[in-house]
Amino acid sequence: ISAPIKSKIGGKIIETEKDAAKQIKLLINKAKKEKKVFSYKKAVIYYEEAAIIATNWDVRTLLGELQEAIRLTQIDELTLSKSELEDQAHRAAKKKLFTEAAQKYKQAANVASQIFKLGVNQMQDEVKRLTSLSNKVGKL
Repeated sequence: ISAPIKSKIGGKIIETEKDAAKQIKLLINKAKKEKKVFSYKKAVIYYEEAAIIATNWDVRTLLGELQEAIRLTQIDELTLSKSELEDQAHRAAKKKLFTEAAQKYKQAANVASQIFKLGVNQMQDEVKRLTSLSNKVGKL
């Protein structure tokens, strides 16, 4: 295995393959804890740091798993964001703030489009639904 003599990620110096494996495991556990409390951005950062270590130390078996974990975490974050935007749009429509509601639905449609780009095919219908709602509410 051709690996760097030393690498430094997150303030931790990694000198051996064993150190790399330990650090990857630690970062994965930190990422999982962050996901449990809906701190998706921090979780993605931890997964990315683990992926960098896996790349530097040529641990290809973990790299695919880490990339998938990053993708799924990003999907979770965007799904939460989409739900919040839909709720805001619904509340604005109830208050007859139709311009604001239309904007929020449009933002939610854009987020659904990002989720679709990450490989969630069901979001294509969701983009259409939210765009339609945005147009409908915008005309009121």
